[in-house]
Amino acid sequence: MKNDITNGEIIRKWLDGELSHEEMEALKSSDAYDDYKKIIDATDNLNAPDYDIEKEYFKIQNLKSTKRSSVRQLKQWMYGAAAVLLVTLGYFYFANATTTYKTGFGEQLAISLPDNSHVRLNANSTLELKKRTWEEDRTIELTGEAFFEVEKGTPFIVKTNEGTVEVLGTKFNVSVQPDFFEVKCSEGKVKATKFGQDGEILTQGMGFRTTNGAVQKWSFNNGQPSWIQGESSFVDSPLTQVLIAFQNQYNVTFVTKDIDKNQHFSGSFTHDDINTALKTLFDAMEISYTFEEEQKIVLFKSE
Repeated sequence: MKNDITNGEIIRKWLDGELSHEEMEALKSSDAYDDYKKIIDATDNLNAPDYDIEKEYFKIQNLKSTKRSSVRQLKQWMYGAAAVLLVTLGYFYFANATTTYKTGFGEQLAISLPDNSHVRLNANSTLELKKRTWEEDRTIELTGEAFFEVEKGTPFIVKTNEGTVEVLGTKFNVSVQPDFFEVKCSEGKVKATKFGQDGEILTQGMGFRTTNGAVQKWSFNNGQPSWIQGESSFVDSPLTQVLIAFQNQYNVTFVTKDIDKNQHFSGSFTHDDINTALKTLFDAMEISYTFEEEQKIVLFKSE
């Protein structure tokens, strides 16, 4: 069976219980099946009026053919009304359906958007968009970090829990964590807006960051972010965010005893070898570490 839930004949057969096993399975595989099922189930809860069976029997015997025709027309009308309702629900369901992309620890994902824009999603991050209405509304919701290469067109908006980025056509990187919002423009021009603050216009090679309300701006070399090539780099970044980036790549947790997590770090670490990454990161900051468990690392000041 062609999986066409807008087909009136299919709906009629479903209501009459005449669908074959194959047709029913195909109908169940549709994304909107649950909504349609609720409608059918609701009709089962309608209570029929009480009748005097014998009295009504004789009335039925005297019904004319015109009455039978009216009943058939009413039934056809009910099928048509049900079909219209199901199609309407289906339209709203698909129009508002959200497509979600998610990466795990140490993973990256390349995504092609409907307008041929491209996104590279970093580790332990989530991206959501509505493909059905993409031409009219190029809006993305991001948690984590991603690099965008945007085709020119209608405004392109990246929403996060910390702020938004608005562009027309450009390349830029967005990283967001609780109380942390960072945007780096590699090409073109973007407007980065931290919630509760004025927007900041960034051009090629400019970076913008807010951490716990503090604002930082800096310049960097153009091109793709280093994490795409397997290395996380930082410029005067709070240690808290560096540790989060490390955890996202290696799926570990840190226990910090007497470490100042607000101190800043400039440098990088590799995604290929955890021991090399730990040594590169913490030797430079005079921080010692030890594995308490396989995925649990304790940090303390070097003596």
